[in-house]
Amino acid sequence: LEIRNAKKTPGKLEIFVMSQCPFGVIAENAIIESLRDGLIDKKTKVEINYIVESRRDSTGKIIFNSLHGEAEWQENARQVYIAKKYPEKFFPYLSERNKNYNQPEWKIAAEKVGIKPEEIEKNFEEAKKMLEENSKKASSLGISTSPTFLVDSRLMVVGLGELKKIPGYEKVVSGQTATGSCAK
Repeated sequence: LEIRNAKKTPGKLEIFVMSQCPFGVIAENAIIESLRDGLIDKKTKVEINYIVESRRDSTGKIIFNSLHGEAEWQENARQVYIAKKYPEKFFPYLSERNKNYNQPEWKIAAEKVGIKPEEIEKNFEEAKKMLEENSKKASSLGISTSPTFLVDSRLMVVGLGELKKIPGYEKVVSGQTATGSCAK
């Protein structure tokens, strides 16, 4: 699907996921591994966006609704925070966290890559605001399926199989063979 009137941004790959969607996790891992192994141009700017509903209640409190529950939106918020505050540690965190993405113990992954969990906990309200802002992009594009890819800011495809049909992404590989998606 080509996004009309979108400004083309060559070399940009955006991934829209739910942090506890098995297909989103497989996609993240595949992209991280493919970048590392030179199967995707190393200059590719990869950005991860999260699929989550957000709104404000009458008191201004942010309310999230995520397909896989409260633990998922909380992990989405942590990941947005890490991506912004520790960009060089974000992919290492994802690689570590995705080994046990559906388990509650995220602190082990953070510590393994040199991030103090207390820092994230102390700034969780800021992380929630970051997630609220991040989620607007998926919502504005009508994206509700994890994983969805936006290539060069103009071409939208759902799933790794479709991404691999696009020039420059044919060699994306994954040690996991599951195909599919989660849709809200």
